[in-house]
Amino acid sequence: MVKPPSTALNGLDNRGEIVATLKDAYTNSGRSEPGVRGEKLIEYRVADRAELLAADWVPLLPGEERIAVELPRSPAFVSLSELVGEDGIIQGIRFEGSSDTVNVKNTIVSRKRDVGSRLNWLITGEDSEFVLAQSQTTGAEVRIPIAAVEPAMRTPAGQTKMLISPPPDYAVRSRFPGDESFWDDPAPDEILLRRLDHLRSREGRVLLAGRNHVNFLSEGTHHLAFTAGGPIVPTWSFWSLKIEDQDVANALCLWLNSSFAFTHLFDKRIIGTGVYVGWLKSDLIDLLVPDLRNLAPAQRTQLRALFEKLAATDWEPLLAQYKLPSERRVELDTTLAKILGLKKWESRESLSPVYTAIVSKLETLRDVESG
Repeated sequence: MVKPPSTALNGLDNRGEIVATLKDAYTNSGRSEPGVRGEKLIEYRVADRAELLAADWVPLLPGEERIAVELPRSPAFVSLSELVGEDGIIQGIRFEGSSDTVNVKNTIVSRKRDVGSRLNWLITGEDSEFVLAQSQTTGAEVRIPIAAVEPAMRTPAGQTKMLISPPPDYAVRSRFPGDESFWDDPAPDEILLRRLDHLRSREGRVLLAGRNHVNFLSEGTHHLAFTAGGPIVPTWSFWSLKIEDQDVANALCLWLNSSFAFTHLFDKRIIGTGVYVGWLKSDLIDLLVPDLRNLAPAQRTQLRALFEKLAATDWEPLLAQYKLPSERRVELDTTLAKILGLKKWESRESLSPVYTAIVSKLETLRDVESG
């Protein structure tokens, strides 16, 4: 498998030399150890027969090697689908301008973000009984009873905490006095007949960004997974994970934000545009996670304490977490390793190569985007 340097194919002058290099590599491949070889004009990998029989050849390309941390093949780790059920992994609401159920113009009211994000209805005030919101297109103002909304999350951008409380957004689920300007539709009751079951079917206790691509390198991306202490409705920026036990949900949120999970998610990514990546449901079904249903009482107590310590604190942007690395990043990973018996990764020093590999991959994404 070959990957030319960016300058190698600018013209045809070096074609003969490149072809000769590859011919020599092929002739000598039977006597060469598998691995990457670097020549003046090209890098190539000598792969063994088993590697070439794999369905996916991308990891064989120089620079595309997998970085997933090896996890135990034991009853302590199971697939995500075994933990939450295959039907427990579902995309968020299909939130778009053409929807007759969750249209952008009359579904979500949002708090102001510190990062750029398109808002249709901006929350201008809130108390224990009402949410005040203003249309960003018409200027109309509404006073929505808390009983008429439920917690929602529109985007991971700007969310510095894993625990999203109070929620950044609300989904409107019922009529309320003076709501005509909110619906901007002649048949809001018919919308709600369709909407209620749809919202209920998509809410989850853990949200994983990446159903609709997430930007790893944005200053506004701090975490991939979030929880709200209860069911929350996501837009289709997220995968919604349906879990009944909130303690299990909190622990899964910690795990999905760990470096161990990140390396596996990175290897399973699908590429969007530039640094935007995401995951298909088929990728998540087989994602290895701890079997959080069968933990010892002491492990549950330790995970609860770790969540309480780290989930409600503000974190650095994702790339900065790994480049520093940040104290919170190291504490999350080393403490999870100790609780879950991943003895190889219990120290900052042992995790250093993992962090270096992640930074390298993320910066390569940026280089690709910038050309």
